[in-house]
Formats: sequence, structure tokens, C-alpha cells
Amino acid sequence: GTGCHAEYVLAYDLPAGVYEYFRGCVGLHARLGRQGAIDVEIRIGGRPIHNEHFDDSHPATEFELPVIDGGMLELFVRDATGEWSNPHNHVVWAQPRLIRTPV
Repeated sequence: GTGCHAEYVLAYDLPAGVYEYFRGCVGLHARLGRQGAIDVEIRIGGRPIHNEHFDDSHPATEFELPVIDGGMLELFVRDATGEWSNPHNHVVWAQPRLIRTPV
């Protein structure tokens, strides 16, 4: 898990042709994230491949995204409350996995 004040990005450089999918779950912590609000964007090679908004009424969701072309995998999170120091923006990235291409 991570907090989120104004925004942050976690970035990983993926080689082309090695990984087929990036899987996991993302959202606000069920208890600590109450009254929080965030926008999540996942990018590969600078292209957005997943966008989602999370707040009290939007539970965490699973994702499976293609990353076969490689490039920079970026997990971008931005505060959506307008209060950069919101202590309730507890972001959870659960079970993030890179799935290899079949050999």
C-alpha cells in the first residue's frame, strides 16, 4: 500500500516480448481509505491502458492489462479530493503480477 498526497508514479521498464499481461487489484483501503478519493491511471510506453476513480462508493477492482510490447509501465495516482494532504488516501496495489509470455 501507499499513501497519496498530490500525486505519484511507480515506474518499471519492461522489455518487449517477455511479459504478456500485468494483473492485480487496485483501490482505496477498505477502512483507512474512507473519505479518500483518487484517480488511477496505468500506462505502458506512455499510452494510458487503464483509468479509474476510487472513493467511498467505488470498491477496489481487478485488472488484467496487455504489456507484450514492453516499455515503461507506470502506475500513476492523483488525489481527487482537492486536499493534497488528505490522510485518507490509502492506496492498495494488491497482488501485482507480471505474467510471462509462453515459452
